[in-house]
Amino acid sequence: MFPRWSPLGDEIAFISTRSGKPQIWIIRVDGGEARRLTRTKRGISNLTWSPDGQWIVFATTVDNERDEMLAAEAKSKGDRKKEASPSSDTENREPGTQAVPDPSLRSGQALAAPVFAAGEWEEDAEDEKDPEDKGDHAWQLDQLHFKADGAGLTLRRTHLFIVPSKGGTSKQLTEGDWDAASPRWSPDGKSLAFLANREPDADYVNVQDIFVMPIDSDGKGGEIRRVSNHDSSIGSMDWLPTGDGFAVFAHRRINEAAFGTNPQLWTISLDGKVRILTEGLDRPVAPLVSGDLRSGSGENRPRFSKDGSIIYFQVTDEGCAHVYSAPVAGGEIKRVIGGEREALNFDLAEDGIIFNATTPTLANDIFKADFDGKNERRLTNVNQDIISRLELSEPKEFWIDRPDGGRVQGWLLMPSGYREGEKYPLILQIHGGPHMSYGNVYFHEFQLMAARGDIVLYTNPRGSQGYGQAFSDAILNDWGGVDYDDFMACLDYAISQGNVDEKRLGVAGGSYGGYMVTWIIGHTQRFKAAVASRMVSNLVSAWGSGDFTWMLWNWEFEGMPQERMALYMERSPISYVQQMHTPLLITHAEDDLRTNIEQGDQMFTALKVLKREVKMVRFPSGGHDISRTGKPSLRVERLGCILDWFDQHLK
Repeated sequence: MFPRWSPLGDEIAFISTRSGKPQIWIIRVDGGEARRLTRTKRGISNLTWSPDGQWIVFATTVDNERDEMLAAEAKSKGDRKKEASPSSDTENREPGTQAVPDPSLRSGQALAAPVFAAGEWEEDAEDEKDPEDKGDHAWQLDQLHFKADGAGLTLRRTHLFIVPSKGGTSKQLTEGDWDAASPRWSPDGKSLAFLANREPDADYVNVQDIFVMPIDSDGKGGEIRRVSNHDSSIGSMDWLPTGDGFAVFAHRRINEAAFGTNPQLWTISLDGKVRILTEGLDRPVAPLVSGDLRSGSGENRPRFSKDGSIIYFQVTDEGCAHVYSAPVAGGEIKRVIGGEREALNFDLAEDGIIFNATTPTLANDIFKADFDGKNERRLTNVNQDIISRLELSEPKEFWIDRPDGGRVQGWLLMPSGYREGEKYPLILQIHGGPHMSYGNVYFHEFQLMAARGDIVLYTNPRGSQGYGQAFSDAILNDWGGVDYDDFMACLDYAISQGNVDEKRLGVAGGSYGGYMVTWIIGHTQRFKAAVASRMVSNLVSAWGSGDFTWMLWNWEFEGMPQERMALYMERSPISYVQQMHTPLLITHAEDDLRTNIEQGDQMFTALKVLKREVKMVRFPSGGHDISRTGKPSLRVERLGCILDWFDQHLK
């Protein structure tokens, strides 16, 4: 995972669980065996080489007072295995300065996916637990952000460490009751920048500040100072090549938690002055098109031209994600890599842009183009042996006008063997977020449904990203309002094309899409079958049971449920359960910490009490991202359950 080239290009550092918990390994590019560099207690994320290749900085969680107490108890009882060892972060600690919470665990705003904890895969099965992790002691909670989907409890703080790249003892650079994230070396290798929130209100706002720490020739950290002004949500940053500031993806709506606000491209000088380079763009500077073959698309960060004068970055626009450029000094914003696709991520080579991309019929391949986007060529064809044996469907794009003067974009995926004049079942698919988007990406679930003989309708109603800030904000205080109207209008359009059997309509979605599925079947009887995955059924109980749902709900509904109970219950699908007669399949992972499985339980129980047709499929693992990063066997089983349900009710 997360491979990183050495500055000389002769080695690659990467994170692997081959030894148990995620650790840094290094391998030479000319082959040979990889060597293990770190032996941390709980695994590693965020590794980065120093410019001279001498050091690697990484992030890992550190012992808290409870851990140290339990380790001491184990030692006093004669458990020699638990005595301090080179694998303990406390043994290697050299206090330097302090840091802040990893944005990837604090809210949905950050784009970098966390490294999953050890124990999830077979190679971790023999990894012996430390006494504080055995589960036979109670946790005492005193912080608001205490869990994260995909990571579990996040009660330990994450800090930065430094280790010689040739091998040696790791030294702790930051410490304190806060978290450090996104380490970035300065171009001259004399300073390290990172993101943090060291303020007392860190739990209550989505703020990440830039801090800078000097690093001497022995790898020791000096006094750190804050660069930014504690008024921004900074999702990613990197040094300007000149070393006199940073390029960042940021916004100032610091109480918003999950992709609803367009991140912009800024520069921030070392004295904190901000210059907005994409002020007139009105599109998110981030790849926000959903697919089901991956959860994230790697580290989203600004890239620079060789002379440092141009910044390259990603933008979501009308169902696509492209690569854009902007002058560091300000000026014309240009789309460099376009096309009906999502550029998942990219980097700059000596002679051009390397990027990987997906389309509705291309899962993911690597491409190369000149810096202006010309002379594009495809470098890989990794799925050719499979794709050549499949009949994939090309979507038909459409747009419909809405009463507010805007337009809504959608796509129709026709079934395999489609013939004009015949009528087919249709399944409406609804994305999550709520401020994510569907678009020109490969979606395995959609292609499977089309291959089974269904028309698949997917669309970006108001609230979706990629159409401007006002479009995204249209559903604030109005979940199930204008977006419901948009879904029904798109469905009417699909039916008007003359090939849909109106008696065989299905609806499916996950997360916010699961919310909308149950909202829809509580407000119309048009659908003959429904599937709600990782759903939200009760906004009041979901507010406090998810990892950051309280923050998302507070923004979307302008207050806590205790302040706006009538609105929360009015917009909760569970309030309309007596009106639900559509057969419903609920799928949910038991370890989902974003939309807790109790949300599915509530809906299942209520419908069962009313003796309605409902079935629940509970997965033992996979979390909120089971459809994208769950174990392959569970992902296959999930798809099978969904397809069987629609076959049963629509065929």
